[in-house]
Amino acid sequence: MQKIFALIIFGFIAGIFIRSFLNWGWALPAFFVFLGLIFTVFHFVKHSVFDISIFVAIFLIAIGLGIVRYEFKDMYGNLAKFENNINQQIFVNGIVIDEPDERENYTRYIVESDKAKILVYTEHYPKFNYGDEIKIMGILKKPKDFSSDFSWQDYLAKDDIFYEMFYPKIDLMATNQGNWIKSQLFKLKKNYLEVLSKVLPEPHTAFMAGLTVGAKQSIPKELQEDFRKTGIIHIVVLSGYNITLVADTIVKVFAFLPRIFSTSLGILGIILFAILTGASATVVRASFMALLVILARAT
Repeated sequence: MQKIFALIIFGFIAGIFIRSFLNWGWALPAFFVFLGLIFTVFHFVKHSVFDISIFVAIFLIAIGLGIVRYEFKDMYGNLAKFENNINQQIFVNGIVIDEPDERENYTRYIVESDKAKILVYTEHYPKFNYGDEIKIMGILKKPKDFSSDFSWQDYLAKDDIFYEMFYPKIDLMATNQGNWIKSQLFKLKKNYLEVLSKVLPEPHTAFMAGLTVGAKQSIPKELQEDFRKTGIIHIVVLSGYNITLVADTIVKVFAFLPRIFSTSLGILGIILFAILTGASATVVRASFMALLVILARAT
């Protein structure tokens, strides 16, 4: 079983690697899956002769699935109308699809319109929330790299963001257009941060917000720089340990229930907490590690 799991993982990674260099459309994954099916047939027809064929089949099919995953990730909406209007003023109707990112001097919103994502920079007020449908009038820009050792354009591209707008005119069209569960989790986080600000003074509030829900953007730049200089910036980045504490607390609260229920609630708590904190790559990775800990304890 371990060998098969390893074959699937390495085959999937190999498929993504191959697709990153070769773009032959859907024919490429179909070719690998077809080869995998052929080796599968060999395995069942002449089992004694082609004993290794089933492992080759699994590996080839996993490669095909990796390529398919890349194809889906590489599928974007109709970007032609945006590409034809670069550096021009346009009207865009879209929905705020993520939690607002409040910085010291501005707020950033990720707005999706026709399956294209635009990173919008604007003033702190008026405030918009996740799920708001807004109408934007501004100049569409392509992200530009502002450093030779860091590609801002590639950094945004990993999240399928290919355009930016700076301080456009924004009008609210409708509210509550996003996922209901995600919206409620973001409201819960907002209420938690508001209560935290009433209990603790700054910069203690910002530090606790970063420590518990990963709200790094609220931490003053000077304090962040101090953390970096002393090598402890990781304490305000959510890790598997932080998330495991959340899940472990849930499991202990419901310890009076049968183990299957308390464990299930712990797993559900991890998933909801990951969404609440923004589900960034680091949080998702940490959540997987925490899930492994919970499952290991349960089994």
